[in-house]
Amino acid sequence: MYDLLPILNYFAEHLMMIMTGLLGSALVFRWLSYKSSKYDYKYFTTFTHEIERKVSEDYSSRVEVVDIDDYLENMLDLVNERLPNRSLRMKGKEAQRNQNMSGASQVLTLSDYKSDKKSLSNSILNEIGAFKSQHPPHFNNLAERVLEQDNYWTKLFGVLPIDPMSRLIDILPGVFVVLGIFGTFIGICMALPEIAQIDFNNLDESSEILSRFVQNVTFAMQTSIAGIMFSLVLTFLNTLFPVQGVRDDIIKKMGESFEMLWYRIQGGTNLEKSLMKVLPRILDSVESIEEKFEKSVHKKGA
Repeated sequence: MYDLLPILNYFAEHLMMIMTGLLGSALVFRWLSYKSSKYDYKYFTTFTHEIERKVSEDYSSRVEVVDIDDYLENMLDLVNERLPNRSLRMKGKEAQRNQNMSGASQVLTLSDYKSDKKSLSNSILNEIGAFKSQHPPHFNNLAERVLEQDNYWTKLFGVLPIDPMSRLIDILPGVFVVLGIFGTFIGICMALPEIAQIDFNNLDESSEILSRFVQNVTFAMQTSIAGIMFSLVLTFLNTLFPVQGVRDDIIKKMGESFEMLWYRIQGGTNLEKSLMKVLPRILDSVESIEEKFEKSVHKKGA
């Protein structure tokens, strides 16, 4: 029979350290990803607000969309001039100090975006076919496709993938409970063989064995308690600082702005052209109906 004692001893020595390390890493990543998501929320809210403002201005000014490529590129150029710099995660006095030193606010232009294949504006231009189509796309799916090409959206600090790590942290509370139970069984498995070695007629000489037995049982209880506590802490923080909820809200806002932009583009080009093609046929049909009606009236009068 294979001896599991070395493996059990290893986990007995390192399980609490592993659980503590997992909790610490999860807390750090959760805090950084939530902070990053708040920056993203402000950035993308500014982007969608500027898109909607520019579309409303074009409606009011009756601007015609002659070339969709030029219209979309010019709009993104104007919108990007109002966006903050995403690479410098600054705020408060630091941002003000840099602004005073440079003499201008830190912004990104369209040329800056085009230098990055996964930038927001370049990603939108890659999906320009959806805006040219006369059939409305699923705008939330379009927003997800655009955002998935943005390196700031998919990775924290350009290294850690946000979505997989967030899903892992979401299941960690359950993992901690399982690890606590696992540690409990390890402690019990290590404690039970000690009982067979105890001489109840001579407890003084069995004191060392009793001490090991108590230590193993204590370890079993400690891992269960630690697993439950770690699970509660992480569940509370996941609920209080929901990263996925903020990201879903961003996707929704982006989808709504894309919908408004699509209707503006189609309303300014293809729909008007289609209406101009159909309108003469409608007028011909109306005239034909009027002629037939007048003929029928004359026949009845005669």
